[in-house]
Amino acid sequence: MPGAPQPAHRRARRGITVVCGLGLVGGLALPLGAAHAEPGPVYPSADQVASARSAAVAVAGSVADLDGRLTSSRAQVAQLQQAAGDAAEMANGAQVALDQATATSSVAMAKSDEAQGKAAEALLTLSRYAAEVYQGGGDTSQLNVFFGGGGPQQVLDRAAGVDAVGAERARMAQDADSAKLLAQNLSQQATEAEGRRAAASGAATAAAQAAMDSAKVAQTQTTQLEAQQQAMVVQLATLQNTSVQLEQQRQAGIAAEEQRQREEANRRAAEAAAKAAAEKAAQEEAARVAAAAAAEAAARSAREEAAAQAAAQAAAKRAAAAAVQQAADASAAQRAAAAAVQQAADASAAQRAAAAAAAQQAADASAAQRAATAAAAQQAADASAAQRAATAAAAQQAADASAARQAAAAAAAARAAVVTTKAPTPTTKAPTTTTTAPTTPVPTTSAPAPSGGVAAVIAFARAQIGEPYVWGGAGPNVWDCSGLTMMAWRQAGVTLSHYTGSQWAETTRVSIAQLQPGDLVFYGTSGPNSHHVGLYIGNGQMIHAPNPSTVVKTASIYSMSDLIPYGGRPS
Repeated sequence: MPGAPQPAHRRARRGITVVCGLGLVGGLALPLGAAHAEPGPVYPSADQVASARSAAVAVAGSVADLDGRLTSSRAQVAQLQQAAGDAAEMANGAQVALDQATATSSVAMAKSDEAQGKAAEALLTLSRYAAEVYQGGGDTSQLNVFFGGGGPQQVLDRAAGVDAVGAERARMAQDADSAKLLAQNLSQQATEAEGRRAAASGAATAAAQAAMDSAKVAQTQTTQLEAQQQAMVVQLATLQNTSVQLEQQRQAGIAAEEQRQREEANRRAAEAAAKAAAEKAAQEEAARVAAAAAAEAAARSAREEAAAQAAAQAAAKRAAAAAVQQAADASAAQRAAAAAVQQAADASAAQRAAAAAAAQQAADASAAQRAATAAAAQQAADASAAQRAATAAAAQQAADASAARQAAAAAAAARAAVVTTKAPTPTTKAPTTTTTAPTTPVPTTSAPAPSGGVAAVIAFARAQIGEPYVWGGAGPNVWDCSGLTMMAWRQAGVTLSHYTGSQWAETTRVSIAQLQPGDLVFYGTSGPNSHHVGLYIGNGQMIHAPNPSTVVKTASIYSMSDLIPYGGRPS
């Protein structure tokens, strides 16, 4: 295969062939000048053959050594550039932390300033009240409560001990005390926040310096290694009797094959890691399901046991209630029996009383009969007298009725002579009119759909291919890894931070096997501590800004060795 690395024994044989050929030519060239004097076949000596073989072996060894050194040098360059990229991303993370700490400190400072203003206002109000107390006839000792000794700052402690100022003073002192305490707490919080901001600023500065130092070291050492590589390529071309250009092509082929082998190894490692992560997740899910099932079984058992206990308690309560009822019934029966005995005794007494009552009634009846006879005689006499009185009264009533009839006739004649006229009163009712206002429909609006999408994200990233990597770059013509993904997703209206660890936290987890175009792929020991990110475009490829030694380009997601088995999906 053209450009592919060849086994060492083939290179050795080719070197032996070249050198032996040169040796034979050299060995045969020496006696040619004397061939005219002494014709005849001339063969290389054993020493010449051995020397040619040794030279061929030495050349093959030198070629193999140079190939190995070139391979090591290329790996060292890659490590240097990756370290520079890692340092740059750490600086991005420190800058994000600084931005967050600065925002927190600003909010804390604003709250502290506001609280200090309120505390000063409360103290001023209290001081004015003290002056009013003094001007209204208060003595010097009362004024000294507010201004004596250390001045207004100690007013709260002293004011608490004076009773003459009264309830209004106590309320204002409490307000001032609360405002002072709040101001002190917020001031402390602001001081701590400012300390964290200063620490974050120092960390960001140190990280930025480390990134710049790493980039300089990488650049210097890369230049040196590339010069060494070029010198080794020239040596290889000389040893193998080829051109420098041909040897450069050969080394490019070797490097490409090495990269292919690394990507294949990284792919297998990533798949193994993804499989292990999936198995772990499955085990955790199985454990969770088992734990949930066990918890449900325990809960069900507890519910059943509780139900059984409740049933037993209910049965016991019912039995106790039945026993109480039986006892009550027995007591009622006893009371009924006693009542029956009492009723029997009462009946006997009643019989005796009835007999006595009957005798008394007979005696009373005889006396009553005698009284009735006397009363009847008296009533007959009274009735005769009443009859006579009634006859006289009837005659008088007849005379009165005749006079009343005559008076009534006269009154009727008088009423007939009188004529009464009454005009009718008309009633008018105004008609009622009801008017209903027309109904105006309320217009409805819907939020516009977000502009762009995944296609816009990938198109933007593709447009940056070939542009240089610069630490902290976020366009328009220079980029680092997280700056490129941040600005690409901004085309779809999605906001991401300029740091890989933050972008991990701002996206939803998706396995490598389920990646879709537009997803982010991360590299590092873990997502929060990731040092590199790329934009997945499908078919195992990504667009990324690798490191300061190269430009934005398309590469396999397995081109780096520490691919995290989960990507991130912005939303």
